[in-house]
Amino acid sequence: AMLGEVPDRPAAIRELRRVIKPGGTLAFTETLSDPDYQLEPALRDLCGACGFEPVEREGAFLGYTMVFRAPHAGIRTA
Repeated sequence: AMLGEVPDRPAAIRELRRVIKPGGTLAFTETLSDPDYQLEPALRDLCGACGFEPVEREGAFLGYTMVFRAPHAGIRTA
């Protein structure tokens, strides 16, 4: 629930992609009570642009968790 507070979100996701091992997971939890709430489509697009693929989503609009997987070795993204 801290991604919305990061000034350069794309750079943060790229750095997470760099340090998460191939096939590793990344999860974000957002709650609507957070003033920096990230909408699902924006989060999905941001992570997808860095090569993460969505794996699972739980919750409702007021609060959700999205789980992504890093690509396996040999798959490069920008």
